[in-house]
Amino acid sequence: MRTTLFCTLLLLSGSLFSQQNQFTFQLEADANASMLSGNSLISNVAAHGAHAGITLQHIFNEQWHLGTGLHYQYFTSRSGDITFTDQNGTDLGVSQMQGTIHYLQVPLLLEYAFKKFDRLNVYAGVYGGLNVADDYDVRDNLDIPRTDEVEGRYFNRHDAGLLAGVTYDICRGEQWTWAGQLRYQHGLMDVTQEFDNPDPFQNQVRSVGLGIVLKRSNTPQVGLP
Repeated sequence: MRTTLFCTLLLLSGSLFSQQNQFTFQLEADANASMLSGNSLISNVAAHGAHAGITLQHIFNEQWHLGTGLHYQYFTSRSGDITFTDQNGTDLGVSQMQGTIHYLQVPLLLEYAFKKFDRLNVYAGVYGGLNVADDYDVRDNLDIPRTDEVEGRYFNRHDAGLLAGVTYDICRGEQWTWAGQLRYQHGLMDVTQEFDNPDPFQNQVRSVGLGIVLKRSNTPQVGLP
């Protein structure tokens, strides 16, 4: 089911821009605060993350745009302070557990551009994500023996969820526009596989990011008048 959802978004992305209509594209990047909600081992503290990607937009009219693209998302989430001991009870130090996930994501977003506040746009939609790398370990390089090593991935390979955000045009040019962006992502799937978790709707990925967007001016496709 997860693979089907991801492939469906890819197919929609391709068919969206095969139509003879106006389109535009934008490059975006932001830094964010992220966490995995629902597992006390790695969800007590929001940690840093990053997001970057290219978004292609189908222009319906001046107000409504439908977009998709390919994005990279980096998440981290960590626990509070933990005192580690060995099998004999010897204190090994205080540190935190930290989980990291690197995703490739395909979003499908509907954007609305305000007429009265023409620099302000809002958008919302869904995304499918593919975990390309992850890790789960003790921070601060403490020499703590692991008895629960996992071969391969610590987190599930697929993710899906909701996206929403707002952009504000800061500097407009003839061909490019610089904009600020506030972006929120809320995962809907259980992404952990190492930890015992009886509630399948926990351990979702969440992030809030602040960044910039470089927008290309609306351009008709080749062959259109």
